[in-house]
Amino acid sequence: MIETVLLYIWEATLASLIQIGIFFVPGLVLTLIVNYASTLLQQRALRTIGRGWYLGLFGWLGTIIHELGHALFCLIFRHKITEMKLFDPDPETGTLGYVQHTYETSSLYQLAGNFFIGIGPILLGTALIYLFLYLLLGLNPFKFVINNGLTGSNIYSWSTLAQLLQNLWTSLTALVTGIFSRHNFSSWQLYVYIYLTFTLGSSIILSPSDFKGAFKGLSIILAAIFIFNLATVWAGDFTSKIFSGTFSYFSIFYVAMLLVLLMDIAVYILLLPFSFVSHNTGG
Repeated sequence: MIETVLLYIWEATLASLIQIGIFFVPGLVLTLIVNYASTLLQQRALRTIGRGWYLGLFGWLGTIIHELGHALFCLIFRHKITEMKLFDPDPETGTLGYVQHTYETSSLYQLAGNFFIGIGPILLGTALIYLFLYLLLGLNPFKFVINNGLTGSNIYSWSTLAQLLQNLWTSLTALVTGIFSRHNFSSWQLYVYIYLTFTLGSSIILSPSDFKGAFKGLSIILAAIFIFNLATVWAGDFTSKIFSGTFSYFSIFYVAMLLVLLMDIAVYILLLPFSFVSHNTGG
């Protein structure tokens, strides 16, 4: 009897670890990569055009969206916003804006909310990137992303990982092809969309305090995943089907992050000649 119980707990633990590995670890790695790339690009832009021009052209909008991302999830998870500055640059500290909030530490719901509040700028930025894609270019992002879910009964395998990567690549190439079509190059909407995507990409940068806040709520979410598996692992393929369907929605986030990364790389390359000119002229 004890061996059966231990085996069941082990199966629930293993399923939880695999699910976390498939659905959370790639997102964390991608977030760190985009965060690093956006930070490098921001530093390059600051050296090239100066802090004032950068904030006036890009930083103000990105900062406002960033702080609104925090504030939105504060409201959803019933945190009390005590003070908020959407855009208030402080030359001494380098802070551009902030959202201060409090919550009931005894509430698991509010505690878990810290995770979503911490990554709120990413979630809101992703949603706006797709919204502007539809409003400006008339492209339905779900057509490119949501249809690339997983197939097969067992998602916990190496073949599934290969399928995940293939689906992401297919979605990304289809989306990029749709955005940079020959027709769009002659329309002003494309260039407005590039500007907005680049600006929104800068809002995705998470500060150390953002990561710290997100990790406060992550433990609650991980515990919930384990409890879910503990209650359902006996059903076998039941959890596989649920997480298989869920991946379609995760891929929306992944593809948007990859799109931002491509934009960051492209703009960084475009800024390089101007950086050399500025450096050679002593600017």
